[in-house]
Amino acid sequence: MTAVVDNIYVIIVIRTLQNLAASATVLPSFAIIVNNFTCEMLNMALGALSGILSV
Repeated sequence: MTAVVDNIYVIIVIRTLQNLAASATVLPSFAIIVNNFTCEMLNMALGALSGILSV
């Protein structure tokens, strides 16, 4: 991206918007997991989601 954008402030604004959009997907993802899995599979599903989101 730095090869395309010459202004550092544009990069900061774009990265901020990207992080806000990414953080907006975390809570709905957890809500979907909690609503769709039973107690036995819930821990495994939450662990898998946490592993995916940490990458």
